[in-house]
Amino acid sequence: MTQVEKLTYTKRLIDKLADGINPLTNCPHDEDYLLNDASIIRCFFHVSQVLERVLQNGGVVGSGRRRNLKAFSITEEEKANVPLSDTPVSITAFVSSINSTVNNPSMRRLTATQVTSWLEQAGFLTTVLNAEGKNQRVPTDNADLIGISQVERKNSSGSPFLMNLYNIEAQRFILDNLDSIIASAQNPQQS
Repeated sequence: MTQVEKLTYTKRLIDKLADGINPLTNCPHDEDYLLNDASIIRCFFHVSQVLERVLQNGGVVGSGRRRNLKAFSITEEEKANVPLSDTPVSITAFVSSINSTVNNPSMRRLTATQVTSWLEQAGFLTTVLNAEGKNQRVPTDNADLIGISQVERKNSSGSPFLMNLYNIEAQRFILDNLDSIIASAQNPQQS
């Protein structure tokens, strides 16, 4: 297993933990389980983002970022090989699955932000100010049509927070529209 493959595997495990799923059994954690605490979930998402940056660097940690990476692309065969989860997952976890399937260190990776920006432009998400005064993308009424939902989780102090989840239909919808998502990300002024 190469270093990039090890990092990709590790990121996939961290993404599942961030989604409240036991990566060994693929079963959701109990609601009162320590790993469902919001502060721990945020840490998992942070580690996932750091690993994503390392993977975008071709496995290099630090300032060794390669600037000559090709734009992200995916073949129809690779799309067909992206694993879909029967359990609703975060966009971070699903994008990680897409990137793991493509796994090309000479190419930029698809980001969750690129996907959610396109979903917002398409009217399935909207940005609101959350209780903490931060921008947060939330599902619109149309999101139900493609399988985006929102669940409430509680942080360590018992305060609720909302997390968007993407069921298997939403995952398929994203794959079916991936060419448009990639084009929008590569040409944001035309969106």
